[in-house]
Amino acid sequence: MGLSHTHIAGFRLILIISLLLILLLAMIELDHPVINSVNDKLGHVMAFVYLAFVLDFSIPDSQFNLLKIIPLLGYGLLIEIIQYFLPYRTFSLFDFLADGAGIVLYILVIPLLRHIPLLRLRWADIKAERSGT
Repeated sequence: MGLSHTHIAGFRLILIISLLLILLLAMIELDHPVINSVNDKLGHVMAFVYLAFVLDFSIPDSQFNLLKIIPLLGYGLLIEIIQYFLPYRTFSLFDFLADGAGIVLYILVIPLLRHIPLLRLRWADIKAERSGT
């Protein structure tokens, strides 16, 4: 028994709200320039770890694979393209690479997440499918 339909719907709602909020934050003018580019890149990494997590739990009937990774990378690229056309923002390949690093980091922590009882349900259906039960 995996995640309930209510939990999946909740994760999907959180995903939609998160995507919209991050897009909004990426488009607004900053009152101050980014002081430390390392902190900015860390923010990108953490945002995409979070988005990968929420996306993965929003569609729990499949593994975290290219069908989930490509749209996330596309979203990150879309943000950078939009920022290119904003006079107070810039396109940054390094931001896009940090987005990708966040996705890779999520992939690397999946084995650890599987051991957390509260999160274990996400992988229950896939595990049952593989074992034939």
